[in-house]
Order: sequence, then C-alpha cells, then structure tokens
Amino acid sequence: MLKNLSIKRENYSPLSYAACLVGLFFLFFTGAQGEPFALPILFACLMAEMNPFLMAGAYALFGLIGFSLTKFLITLGQAVLLAALFALYKRFHRVPALEGYVYAFLAIGLWILFGEGESYAFFAGIPLMLQRTIVGILLLGACFFFTFSLSTVIQKTFRCRLNTEELLSSALCILLIGVGFYRALGSTVATGILLFLLLILQFCLKSGSIFPVALLLGLPEAILTHSAEACSALLLYACASMLFSRSGRITECIGVFLTYALFEFSTGLYGARPAVMVGVLIAGFLPCVLFLLIPDFILEHLEEKLVFYRERKLSRIAINRNRVITGEKLFEISGIFREIEVAFDCISKSGNEEKARLSIRTDLISAVCASCPDRTRCHIPTTQTGLDKLIAIGCAKGKANFIDLPSELSGECSNPGGLLFALNRHITDYKNYMMETENANAGRKLLSEQAKGVSEILKTMAMEQSEPFEIYSEKEREISLALARNGILCTEILVYGENDNMTVNLITFGNADGKQIASLIGRVLKIPFMPSEKMPLGDDKYCCSFRKKPAFDAAFGVATLTKEGETACGDTYSIIKIDEKTFLVALSDGMGSGSYARKLSDSTISLIEGFYRTKMPAETILETVNRLLTFNREEGFVCLDIAAVNLESGEAEIIKIGSPMGFIINRESLRLLSGETLPLGLLEGMHPLTARTTLVKDDILVFLSDGVTAAFGSDADLVSFLQTLSPLNPQGLADTLVEEAKKLYGGKAADDMTAIAVRLYAA
Repeated sequence: MLKNLSIKRENYSPLSYAACLVGLFFLFFTGAQGEPFALPILFACLMAEMNPFLMAGAYALFGLIGFSLTKFLITLGQAVLLAALFALYKRFHRVPALEGYVYAFLAIGLWILFGEGESYAFFAGIPLMLQRTIVGILLLGACFFFTFSLSTVIQKTFRCRLNTEELLSSALCILLIGVGFYRALGSTVATGILLFLLLILQFCLKSGSIFPVALLLGLPEAILTHSAEACSALLLYACASMLFSRSGRITECIGVFLTYALFEFSTGLYGARPAVMVGVLIAGFLPCVLFLLIPDFILEHLEEKLVFYRERKLSRIAINRNRVITGEKLFEISGIFREIEVAFDCISKSGNEEKARLSIRTDLISAVCASCPDRTRCHIPTTQTGLDKLIAIGCAKGKANFIDLPSELSGECSNPGGLLFALNRHITDYKNYMMETENANAGRKLLSEQAKGVSEILKTMAMEQSEPFEIYSEKEREISLALARNGILCTEILVYGENDNMTVNLITFGNADGKQIASLIGRVLKIPFMPSEKMPLGDDKYCCSFRKKPAFDAAFGVATLTKEGETACGDTYSIIKIDEKTFLVALSDGMGSGSYARKLSDSTISLIEGFYRTKMPAETILETVNRLLTFNREEGFVCLDIAAVNLESGEAEIIKIGSPMGFIINRESLRLLSGETLPLGLLEGMHPLTARTTLVKDDILVFLSDGVTAAFGSDADLVSFLQTLSPLNPQGLADTLVEEAKKLYGGKAADDMTAIAVRLYAA
C-alpha cells in the first residue's frame, strides 16, 4: 500500500479539482468543535502533486466558515505551512515520502495548541490538550487513508473494479465527507441528492452492488442522529429502484417516489406543517424528474464506464465452451485431410509399366508381324516370349539393337531390322509416358504428405483447444493485490494453462513496467514469468500477456564469406523463433557457388522456415522439401543443418543432410555431430533421420558449411584447432573459424564459407 500513498500526475482535469474542492468544503462541516477534518484531503491533494497554491488557498478561504477568527487563523497557518513545503518539493521535482506525514502532524499541531472547543464527553477525565492530541493522531491516520483513496480515485475511477482495501479506505473517506454533507445541507436536501444518485447508479450497475452503496450513503445521517432510520430508508429506495427498473425509467421513478412518500408519511410527515410536508415531497419528486431529463447517451456512457462492477460469472464458461467447439471443428477438419492422404495413397500406381510393355508387344505384332510373308512359319508362343524379352531390355536400356535379340527371335524372325526400328520408336513414346506417370505419382505422393502434415497440425491444435481453462480465481486475486501494493493499476486478470504453458493476461494503463509486472506475477505463482505481448486497447489502456520464462536463453553468432570472384554466396542461414520457448537454427549450402546456388539455398531455407513455423513434423517437412527439389529440371541439391532447440528443457532435435561435421562445445568437452544421408534434392526417396540430444548451460552448438571444413584438410585437424580455443562468445567463435579457414586457403575464400554458433545460457 505504501507505494500507492503518492502518485505523480502533472495534468489534472477541471473535474478532478472540482471534486476535491467539493470534498474539502463539506469536510469543514464534519467536526462539531472546529476540528481540521478538511486537512487530510488537502494533504492528499498536495501528495498527489495538485497545484499547492490553489488547494491551500481554497482551504484557507473555507476556513471562514463559522465566522471564527481563531479558526480562520489556524486554517490559514496550516495552509501556508503545507503550501510552502510542498511548493519547495515541487521546485526540485520531488514528492515527500513518509516525512510528509511529519509535516501533516505539524499542521495538525496548530489546532492542538490553539484550537477552540470544549472537552469531549468520550474522553471525560483526560486533560483537554491530551484529548486533542489523541484526535490529532486520528486525523493523521485520516491523512493516510485520504492519500491512499485519492490516488485510487484518480487512477482507477471509471477504469476498473477496486479491490477490498481500496473500497474500505474510500468508504471511510466518503463517510467523513458524508457527515459534513449532512451537516451542511440538512437531512431533507441531502436525502434528495442521494436519491438522485441512487437512481443513476442503479441504471448503470443493474446489480446488487447498489445495496452496499445505499448503506454507505445512509451511515453519516445514522451516525449524527444515532438512528438506523436513514440507512433503512436508502436501502428501501434502492430496493424499489431495482424492482421497478425493468419496466423503464418512468415506471422506476414513479415507484421510487411512491416508496419515498410512503416511508416519509409512515415516519411522521403526515403530522408536520404543510410547508415542511411540501418541502419533503419536493425533495423526493425533483430527483426523479431530473433523472428522467438526463439524455440516454449520457447514462449509457456512464454505464460503459461502470460495467466492471457487474457480476461476470459466465465469461470463463463461455471461453471454455468456445474452445471445445473450436477443438471439435479442428479435429473434424484434421480427419478430412487424413482421408485425403489415404485417398492419394490408394490411387493405383502399380501395373503401369507392365501395361505399357503389353501395349508395345500388341502394336509390334499388328504393325510388323501381321504384314510379314513368313508369319505362318512363326511359332507364336515362342515369338511372344522373345518379343517380351526384347521389349524389356530395350525399355531398360532406352534403345534396342541386334545384339539384344533373344534366341527366340534371332533364329525365327525374318525381319529383325523392321522389328527393331518399330520397337525403338515405341520405346521413345514409352519413356515419355513413364516420365509423365512418375511425375504424376510424385505429385500424388507430395500432396499425400502435405495432407498428412496438415492433418497432424490440425489434430495438435484440436487437442490444445479442447483443453478447458483451469480456474485460478484465488491466484488472480493475489496477483491483483500484489500489483496494487506496488502502485500498478490493473483491471481484468485471467490466468490459464498449466505448468510450462501457464499464461497470464491482464489489462493495465499507461506505460506500465512489463518486467516489474512479470516479476510480481512470478512471486505469486512461484514460477518465473516474462512479458510476451502488449496490445493497445485505446484510452491509454493495454492488454498485456505474460508467459512462463524458459530456463534458458540463447546468444547467436554468424560469420560468412562469399567465394572469391562470385557476387552471391551459396550459403544461407536462418535463426527464427518458432514459439515462446523454441527456436530454429538452419544452415543451407546450395550446390556450387553464385546466384543459382544462392537461389536454391534461399528457397530451401524459406520452405523450412515456413513449415517449422506451422509445427509440422520434421520428417514430413524434409521429405516435402526433398521432393520439391527433385522436381527441378536443372540439377541442384543442398546440404542442410537444422537444429530445433527447446529453451525450457534444452532438448535439441538435430538433422544433418549431406552436411559436414558439426560440434557441441563447452569448457570440458567437445562432441561431434555427423550425418550419413545424401543432400536434399539428390534422390527422390530419401528419408532423413532426426537425432535428439540435450544441451546444458554454456553449451555452444556449431554448424559449418563445407567451405570452412574443407580448408582444414581433415576432421581431425578441425577438431584439434577447436580444442585450442576457449569459446565463450559465439560471435567470436564464428569469426575465428571463418578467418582461420580463409588463412588456410592462402588469404582468399576458395569457396563460400559460413559458421553459425549458438550458446545456451541460464535465463
């Protein structure tokens, strides 16, 4: 709470000053013997950095109330003392801390020493000076509550719901002002004003919150009259307002006025003088008329401002229900893509080659054998067997000649030249047909793999969305209190998720310190948190999201050189954040050097980035990229290093495809990373393997292109060089490796060279 005792706000609206001046005025009527009950609100305004001369001047002017010279001089002295001290602080751009309460007590001391008044019956038998000292200590406590309440009102009015301690503190201040309010205006006028206020609050709140407000507003008169009649009356009016409000404003006002009139007559108004009776009835009738004259848009605007005081029990239920529905839809869509995958796999891809060869044999017999004059001497089964063998060897070689003639034809066929000529013509058509068939099969396979990948993504999303939010009401309350104690204004708070996936969303105002909020949330939930997202909502309002802070963070270093004489480097790298706790490092080395290698490498990296962001399985990603590269009409392949690292556990999925050796280095050891697979795009049916390892604090993961490793001559020489280093800075390590490789090449880059180093450290 202490941090809420002073706030800094350089520009206050006229409404803020007006509200403070009204409260200041009524507090001068609160005390029965000239007690400075108005001094706490003056002190609170000065602590809030309001204009010290304006507020102190108004305080001194209101000291004329009661026409007592002594009271006015005491009030003037208090105003001058506090205005001078706070103006001095303002001159040096400071706000008093706890020493401000010393100044407040000095001002109260003027009343203790020189104030007028008699002994208090409650303190009978105690010296008058000691009685005033006790009252002065109570007034000092009031300074504390007024300062806290004023900061709450300025920061949170029409913005958010107040917590329990803020409500109680503000209620105490309203109670003191209310006593002066009743003393200054009298019971009849005060009741009329409060009735008007109740009608407005009931329209805006539309909930049971109106009853504690009515009770609070009736307490001052109850204290003064030593009777609960005033509280009972306002509670009755609030009940009537709520009962009739559903039938419209006119019906509500009629119902409230009749209730007011009946209550007044039941408590003795019938026997009062006519002038008194008319005055009391006007005091109840006029508020109802004024309420009806208020335009709808003004009341609706107030309703929007106070909407956070309504009960909101269904919001979490609605969120969970929507999540379940979304999860079910995603699961259904996932099933559709799974069916697409099965449908593509079920399309017949076998028998095409056999059917094509049977067609060639039929065409040869009808085109060559049918017109042969010796066809009657051919042994048909033997001839067909020979033709099948010749067609098979011709299709396999791409062309048939005389040495390919099987024995079944060489001794029987009288026109082998014509047969071979016709066969070779068919083989050309056969090759085109088979190429189209293979391309169609490859396309179907690619679509099948993509359907499978999309199905897996949607299924994962469906499982995540179907899980309902846990209810953390107590934790949300504790977070709200922790933020309030540290002077951070916060409205709605939503905590959801479990363990590593726990998330906290809240709405705050102004330039709130995200790191401080994350630290306070972490203390409450016993889990380290970090800022994740901040979205503006307008009117200086922001929605902030906080997620569990991973155990690790990473530092990256990259060094690259283009081959001497080339304008583009064939090496491409990527370092991206997949989600809050996972990052991806990839190094792609396109075949050769120059612009084509660069284009090939860029395309590969872009595809891999996009697929990994969707969280598609790694095997599906790589098989898809490999198939896309094999579709290329020009010869092209890439060597690839990939690592997906979880910052929470340190677990890393590492894939090496045709790339040179990589390393995991720390101060005590050096681990080698090698892969046996061919480069991407070289063979269509390649199936890359994923290796898993766990990185610990200060481990450095190193990926190198072949331009760097080739410079060292052998892996043994590269390992020996790395063992001479004491790597701490990943950028320094990457620079050192590339510079050493260039030196070994004789000072010129004989190939594209890239080194990537990633160091894990405790977050």
